[in-house]
Amino acid sequence: MRNKGFTFIEVMLAVSIFAIVAVAINSTFGAGLFAWRSAQETQNLYQDIRLALNKMAGDLENAVLYSDSEEEVPKIPNFAGLENELSFYSLMESFQTVPAHPEIRRITYRLDESTHILQRLEQTFPECVQETMKQEPEQIAANISNLNFSYCYEATEGAQPPYEWKDTWNSEQGIPQGIKIELTLKTTKDIPFTKYVFIPAGEKGQEEHEE
Repeated sequence: MRNKGFTFIEVMLAVSIFAIVAVAINSTFGAGLFAWRSAQETQNLYQDIRLALNKMAGDLENAVLYSDSEEEVPKIPNFAGLENELSFYSLMESFQTVPAHPEIRRITYRLDESTHILQRLEQTFPECVQETMKQEPEQIAANISNLNFSYCYEATEGAQPPYEWKDTWNSEQGIPQGIKIELTLKTTKDIPFTKYVFIPAGEKGQEEHEE
């Protein structure tokens, strides 16, 4: 009676086939895991951009003109806008008192070109007057390769289109009627984002006159 079993060659052949299949499965799993991680990182960056744009929109929608009749109070520009930086007064909820009430804060957005980080700086009104800075800028988005603001204003009567855009804005012009925010997310390729913000301008600090 012959003994039934595997020869050495058959065993080696089986081991070789198993090794090839294992390497193929591992390579496929590794590629899939790498793709999933890349997609997750990109999704997180997208989420940061959306949150940053919504934060900017919320601050801008609460932008106000501030005027004070006291001459000793330094005149700080109400709304100073450049192509890649803007600074303005905004009404923010203050929870230091009960009940909470709006408080004027100075908000500045700018891009740190050395680190590609979008920064937000929030200052209280006394800090603005005394020109002091008690806190570091908040980092609200990373991997930003470009940041650009455009400022909307009403054109002269009868002009078409009725609204025009400009690259800069100064305080003597009050508050722009709208802001176009353009930024570029730098990943494996440049991904542009654009958001339009309408500003319902108001004033804070002027005396109310009874009719």
